[in-house]
Amino acid sequence: MSTHSPTGASGAKRWMNCPASIALAELLAKGVGGLPEETESEYAKEGTKAHEFAEKTLTNYWSGGGDPLSVEELKPYSFEIMEFVHVYTREVVSLIESIHMPEVRIEVAADMTYIHEDLWGTADAVVYDRDSQHLHVFDLKYGEGIMVEAYENPQLLFYAGCMLMEFMPKTITSYIIQPRATMGDVVKSWTYDVERLIAFEAEVKEALAWVDTYRGLAEKKGKLTADCVNPGDWCQFCPAVTGCPKHLENFTALEEVSANTDVDLLLTDEQIHHYLSMEKGVTKWLSELKKNVQNRLLSGEKVEGFKLVMTSPHRAWKNEGTVIRKFGKRTLTKEVILSPAQAEKVIPAKDLERYITKPEGSPVMALAEDKRKAVDPPALEMFGEM
Repeated sequence: MSTHSPTGASGAKRWMNCPASIALAELLAKGVGGLPEETESEYAKEGTKAHEFAEKTLTNYWSGGGDPLSVEELKPYSFEIMEFVHVYTREVVSLIESIHMPEVRIEVAADMTYIHEDLWGTADAVVYDRDSQHLHVFDLKYGEGIMVEAYENPQLLFYAGCMLMEFMPKTITSYIIQPRATMGDVVKSWTYDVERLIAFEAEVKEALAWVDTYRGLAEKKGKLTADCVNPGDWCQFCPAVTGCPKHLENFTALEEVSANTDVDLLLTDEQIHHYLSMEKGVTKWLSELKKNVQNRLLSGEKVEGFKLVMTSPHRAWKNEGTVIRKFGKRTLTKEVILSPAQAEKVIPAKDLERYITKPEGSPVMALAEDKRKAVDPPALEMFGEM
């Protein structure tokens, strides 16, 4: 097995909403330049470390006798990771200790290969209460920029569905634990009955049928058209975004509108909403196009209309110590207090809470479907001219 399944749990929201994305990614992998090289960002590396620490902590608690991890075992992890992951492990442990003879699985292989060989993934933690026939499925989200909901979350439904045959639960609770969430709740949960899982399994089968249909169409024609694609917020991590015909169509439409339309006079509110809702998708598409061209140029390929150039890095001191000795420390440096976010990396957040204030934000435009609460327009003098 490879590290990731094309139709696995982590990508379920995308491929179930846009089954054509699987065939598009496979087409792009065979095409000019191929798929952009998968490089793990610093954020992704941090997330991997956090999940590794969470697994180690919970495994040690459940199977290792509960003794604290040794100093050597803790060395690879920053204080920040340990503190934030504790929020997650505390929730899992608290639930475990509330159940009489719980059944616990940590970093458990979850699959529905009885439906399709590529239906598999790894669940962070699963806890079963046999007395109440209630299944609990946990997922740690270490990111802070994108808020994730537990309600109708396809990834968690996928994991729960994979556990259906083993535990035969009557009810299920899915949990998203996002310790660094910048808005909303850190712990989100959704409880549902087994009938929802049975219905979800049918939805998975239907999506897989469409995946096969689009694979067949792509193999036959060598391409897919824009009407095959269903864009949405799931496009954000799509490997096929650079070759997506719908994104090209959207960009072309925006280009035509911006060249020929007086926004204030000719666009309706409905049209404005339509075009602004494209922003994330088009921005992501352009970003991935840049990566594609960059990778091709760096590999030595000639790409018409592009070239490699050198960046202009900031100047730096050859030796800071020499400069300070020559000109004096006070003339060249200044003490700056860390921000609360920076301070929390070296001091426990609970010790800082009483010293931190969070000023009220200012009103900004958002799409109506944004999960944040709508606010009334303020008096203009409060915020100046907007």
